[in-house]
Amino acid sequence: EKRYTVCRDRIPVFLQKVTDKILRTGKYLNVTRECDRDVHCPGAKEIVYTLKERLYVDQIEEAYSFASAQLLDLLMREKDLMGRLRSIKHYFLLDQGDFFVQFLDLAETELTKQISEISCSK
Repeated sequence: EKRYTVCRDRIPVFLQKVTDKILRTGKYLNVTRECDRDVHCPGAKEIVYTLKERLYVDQIEEAYSFASAQLLDLLMREKDLMGRLRSIKHYFLLDQGDFFVQFLDLAETELTKQISEISCSK
């Protein structure tokens, strides 16, 4: 969180409503670039103050949509996020919940005994 900071006193008044979206857009694009991907937003334009707020808000929304789509594509396809999460799930036996429940059912009689009643030979 300290890598990216926003100096609220330096933000133009007309961009204050979309400051967080601009920050997230920059973060997403930076992550994508750090993974050696060339990033060029096809509709990127310079943001110029106009009385029509909707014009520059639409530009920011478009850039945010592009950046988030690029990051999602990178994570899901190139870095195989779902495969990695499945692997972690398997590693921690979370996908074998039925086995664990069955084990607890079978061990219930031993697990409910007092320590002094437990047979050490089992």
